[in-house]
Amino acid sequence: MKYFADLHIHSKYSRAVSPDMDLPHLSRGARLKGIQIMGTGDFTHPLWLKHLKEELEESECEGLYRRKSDASGVLFMLTTEVAVFHPNGGKRTHHVIHAESFDDVDALNEYYSKKGNLAADGRPMFAKTSNEELVEETKSRSPTARIVPAHVWTPWF
Repeated sequence: MKYFADLHIHSKYSRAVSPDMDLPHLSRGARLKGIQIMGTGDFTHPLWLKHLKEELEESECEGLYRRKSDASGVLFMLTTEVAVFHPNGGKRTHHVIHAESFDDVDALNEYYSKKGNLAADGRPMFAKTSNEELVEETKSRSPTARIVPAHVWTPWF
């Protein structure tokens, strides 16, 4: 089966993002554009995570959620973006991370909170963290997590 998805988005808790980036608006926008699966973005941000836990429930598809108060059929995947700044002074790398459950998100955020201030922005930045460390530590806490480089072709990242 084919799906149309947008898995790299940000919430209203990220810098330079509309205050309307909440689940009702995302769901409405997805329906208008024919998107069946949306990333939640920013599951690392405490206020956004609270909103996600209040608004979403598990769907019949493992690792996907639906809004409790919405029968539109739009599904949500728990996602976030983090930036790592290499310990050797190299350029930063951004990664989109998908977790299958809120339990996995909680385990990841426990570790991520030691690397950076999760409440400062929806896109946290982790100083002195290599790509390898991020992947290793993420997978050790959530073996089913998926990690994808973001902005890979952007020359300044």
